Amino acid sequence: MVNKKVTKKEEIKEHNPIDKFFNDIFSDSDLVKDFLVNLVEKDFIKKLDFSTLKKEDRRVLNKSKKDRTLDFLWNVSYLKNPEMEAYICIHLEVQSTNDNRMPIRFLNYIASWYDNNYRTLNKGDKIIPIIPILFYVDKNWNAETSFHDLVDIPDEEMKPYIPSFEYIKVMLDEIDAKKLEEANSILTQIFMFSKVDSENEEEFERLVKKFFDLLCEEREEKYREYLNYLYEFLSLRLGTGIDEEVAEKIINKVRKGDSMEASLLFNNYVQKNTEKKIAQRDREIVIEMIKEFLTISKIAKITKLSKEQIKKIAKEENLTDYLSK
Repeated sequence: MVNKKVTKKEEIKEHNPIDKFFNDIFSDSDLVKDFLVNLVEKDFIKKLDFSTLKKEDRRVLNKSKKDRTLDFLWNVSYLKNPEMEAYICIHLEVQSTNDNRMPIRFLNYIASWYDNNYRTLNKGDKIIPIIPILFYVDKNWNAETSFHDLVDIPDEEMKPYIPSFEYIKVMLDEIDAKKLEEANSILTQIFMFSKVDSENEEEFERLVKKFFDLLCEEREEKYREYLNYLYEFLSLRLGTGIDEEVAEKIINKVRKGDSMEASLLFNNYVQKNTEKKIAQRDREIVIEMIKEFLTISKIAKITKLSKEQIKKIAKEENLTDYLSK
């Protein structure tokens, strides 16, 4: 185990809303089990003893790498043979563009880990395997998952001498809503909120009620924790931090059985934040147009904003000298 001071860059990552949410999720052994059992469709998962899950320092995996995404490393034993172990590496990818280097990146991480680990082994011992899993939270990941697919191999006889490696891909956007629903777990139920239109009040109401039914079955110390995860995920859906006071109102309404009003509160909040995002987008467009010396009349025609609104933005941004009638 490598002890390493948390860098400033890592501190910043912890405060990124997306990174923070998934850092919380994949640092919880119950939710890691939930993720593996319900979303990773591999037979060997059924053979693992999740009561033995032990979180490893993810910085060990990133020891010599400066990577913008987060890695989560867990050790787990086998049900029938507790002496057999495996490491599960969950790699979170949040960038919208595909990275075709991913097999190489994974291979680099794992080779570095194996190299470090091998140095500590006693004679005759073998390295514990690492299972790499990519969890992609955006849409349309179509990059290669196999290292062989990145290599132009001219002869079949060469294949045994070229690293044969691939990673498991789990895409949130491609997970079927029915599958999430049937899993009937805290994590899958949170992810269900990514599948429903926020304006569909009836469906939102149903999901909220189901989430709280599941929450009531959890241990008391997990109740508030998992509630916060729902807040965080809803915040990501809205593209902005959800107001804690509004969130508490929504939760209290649900607790009292008034989930319809809770749904209305949520949708009003969505609408207000949507309006804020549109206003911010219009503002940014106006600023760019002003800097390009477009006339007020031209900007008004393109953006559908009034001349007074445009002048106000220019004044607030100290760009009045750029304006011409």
